[in-house]
Amino acid sequence: MGLLGQWCFLLALNTKFILRWLYLILAGIFFGATISVKWYGLGFLLGIYLLCITAWLVRWWQNRLEISIQPFVRKLTQLKIIPLLIALTIIPAVVYYLIWIPHLQLYPNRGFWALHQKSWTFHQQLGNNAKVHPYCSPWYSWVLMIRPVAYLYETTNNSANSKIVYDVHGMGNPILWWLSAIAILCLIGTLVQKFIFHRTNDSQLWIKLYILLNYGANWLPWMLVHRCSFIYYYLGAVVFGFLAIAYWIDRWLCSDNRWWRAIAVSLIFAILWGFAYWLPIYLGLPLNDEEFHHRMWFDSWY
Repeated sequence: MGLLGQWCFLLALNTKFILRWLYLILAGIFFGATISVKWYGLGFLLGIYLLCITAWLVRWWQNRLEISIQPFVRKLTQLKIIPLLIALTIIPAVVYYLIWIPHLQLYPNRGFWALHQKSWTFHQQLGNNAKVHPYCSPWYSWVLMIRPVAYLYETTNNSANSKIVYDVHGMGNPILWWLSAIAILCLIGTLVQKFIFHRTNDSQLWIKLYILLNYGANWLPWMLVHRCSFIYYYLGAVVFGFLAIAYWIDRWLCSDNRWWRAIAVSLIFAILWGFAYWLPIYLGLPLNDEEFHHRMWFDSWY
């Protein structure tokens, strides 16, 4: 839902008049719906805020140096302030409140603000250690998938009296997960290189900035949260990590260098292999005890 809101916002940049308003309104609706599911859905909206602020800063810098303004910067900065405030502030807030109405009707003695205050207090007092929940994990560990969440673990014996394991783990495809982290580092590296050598001919600069700003907006705010947190809070950010690896693979597949093309194809097959290999513990399919332990590469995964 958050990505759908961002997609509508980006579509609004390439349209005019009524269609632009329509896409901005849809973006606001989707952002409000995302936040109503989980508060960390705010990260998708924060990513758009950061993108707009960065565009205005770049335009100010380019005007000061009398450099021609890039097309994407021009499109972002041509959006009027009032439509942006309506689409990115008022509409999400209204949609968020409307979604709460059925709950408020079921519990009329609890007001909207009282419920949110109680929820906020609960989160603040929850604590953050293994006594609260055995699968608590700090925000910085999510990038390497150090502590996934186990939802189910059952064992039975088959007709040969061998141990059969049924396990459901809330974890991603490790190959894709770790490659996406490397891809994010590579994007950061290219931007640092651009800054050091003052390169201005990067036609895909804003694709990189879009991925990195949204990745950071959905991940870095968690460093301010001190309650028990879980790896699935990283899902909003890791989506942009997946976009990062897709970006690099697309570039390498289109490269004239056959070695880059070979690397891209190899990475695709490695990701597909990882998905198939760990699929049994995503779906709780039966595994013998040895097969299960082969998939638990680290003690922290148990």
